[in-house]
Amino acid sequence: MLGDSGRISLTTENAAVDPGDPELAPGHYISVAVADNGCGMSKDVMARAVEPFYTTKDIGEGNGLELSQVYGFAKQSSGMLRLSSAKGVGTTARLYLPRAQNGLLAEPDVEPAFRPLSRRSAATVLVVDDDPDVLAVTADGIDELGYRVQTAQDATSALAIVEGGAPIDLSLTDYAMPAPCLAMSLRDAL
Repeated sequence: MLGDSGRISLTTENAAVDPGDPELAPGHYISVAVADNGCGMSKDVMARAVEPFYTTKDIGEGNGLELSQVYGFAKQSSGMLRLSSAKGVGTTARLYLPRAQNGLLAEPDVEPAFRPLSRRSAATVLVVDDDPDVLAVTADGIDELGYRVQTAQDATSALAIVEGGAPIDLSLTDYAMPAPCLAMSLRDAL
C-alpha cells in the first residue's frame, strides 16, 4: 500500500533478449515497467503473485486478479511478466512484448482490426461488482461493443436477474465481494 506519499513510475524501453534467456525467445521486445516505492512483497507472496485469484487483500478491498491477467496476456502474446520486489523498498512489474518487425505495422489508412458492432448483438452480459465505478466502466465498455448489459451490485441482485429468467450469455463477476457469496450460487443458476 502506497499511502499518501507513495510514488508510482512508468517506463518504457526497447529490450534485446539473448538466446540464453530461459523464458523469452531471442529477439527484440518492448519493455513496459510499473514501479512503486510501497511496502514491497515477501518471497512467499512473490512466489504466488501471478496465481489466479491469489490475493493478500481482505474481501471488499480488491480481487487479486490483476497480475495473473497481465501474466496471462504476456504469455499469450509470446512475452513475459517479470516481478522484482523487496520488503520496505517497493515492487516493479516489467512486461515484455515482442516488437513488430519492419513492414508488419499497419498503414495508417488501413481499417482498424477492432470496431464496435454497428448493430446490437443477441448476446447479453451480466456484470456483477460491488464497486459502482468499476461496474459502470465495465458495463459502458461492454455496451459500446454492442452487447446487451445487465448489472448488479451484489449477489442477491445478480441471482434475482438470473432467476427472473433473463437470458444471460456471459457473466463477468467480482468473486471477492462481501457475503453472500455469489460464486457458489451464480455458477449453479447459470
